[in-house]
Amino acid sequence: MNYSRNKIFQLFLYSTLGLFLIQSQGFCIELDTSIDAEINKTYNAGQLEETLPKLPQGLEPNTPAAGSTAPAAKPVSTTPVDRSTAIKIGRGTKFRTTSKNWASDSAKVGNRVSFTTTKPVTKRYITIPAGSTLRGRIVDAHQPQYTGNGGLVKIEIESITINGANKYADGKITKANGKNIFFNNIKGKRKYAVGIGKNIKKSHQFFRKSMKKTSEYANDGLTVILSPFTFIGGTVGWLGGVVLSPITALKYKGDRISLPPDTLYEIKLTQDLYIYD
Repeated sequence: MNYSRNKIFQLFLYSTLGLFLIQSQGFCIELDTSIDAEINKTYNAGQLEETLPKLPQGLEPNTPAAGSTAPAAKPVSTTPVDRSTAIKIGRGTKFRTTSKNWASDSAKVGNRVSFTTTKPVTKRYITIPAGSTLRGRIVDAHQPQYTGNGGLVKIEIESITINGANKYADGKITKANGKNIFFNNIKGKRKYAVGIGKNIKKSHQFFRKSMKKTSEYANDGLTVILSPFTFIGGTVGWLGGVVLSPITALKYKGDRISLPPDTLYEIKLTQDLYIYD
C-alpha cells in the first residue's frame, strides 16, 4: 500500500513541475503579429500582386537586363521540315570547279578549302549559276611513306552557296587536275612497283659488269684463273637482286601531292541536296 501511495505522489509531483515549466517564460513561444498589422494597413493582402510596381517598359520577365552577360534563350523551331515542298538536287550531280586554296599532303586535318563553279548546273525548277561556292574540309592527309606509298589528301564537301544563300551539302572529289580520283583519295603516284623495277635493273647492270670482267680475265693468260669467280659472283648477285627486289623496294617512297589554287576539280554530290527557299 505504501508503495502505491509513493508512486501516486511522485506522479503528481512530476505533473505539477511539468505544467509549471511549460507556463514559464523560457518555454513560451510568443508570435509578434505587429508587422502583419502594419502591412495590412498599407496593402490589401488579397490584391498584393496588383499593387506591386510594374516592370520597366520593354523588360520582360526572365529576360536579362541591359548590360547583363547572361545569354537569352534561343527559340527552338518545332516546325517539321517538309521535303515534298523543297527543290531537290539529286545525289550524283557533278560540278566543274576551280580551287581557291592549296591542297597538299602536308596540309593539316581540319583545314578549310573552297571551290568556285565554272559552269552552271540546271535542274528542274532551279539553275545553280557559275560562280557558286562549294566549301569543304580536309579529313585526311599524309606525306609519302615507305613501301612506295605516295602522299594523300582527302577532302569532304560540307556546304554550297547558291545566290548568296548557304546550303548544307555532302560531296566528294571525283577529278583533280584532269585525273580520275577514286574513293575520294587524291594520291601521289605509288612507286613500289617502280622500286622493284629499279632493283632488278641494278641487278642486270651488276651482272653485265661481272660478265665483262670475266671476259677480260679469260682473254688474259695470267688472270684466266679468276674468270670463274667473277662469273659465279655476277650470277649470284643477279639472282639475289631479282629475288630480293620485292623486299628492297620497300625503302622507296611515292610522289608528293601539291595542287595550287585554280586547279580544276570535279565535285559530285554524295547525298541529295534540298533547297527550301
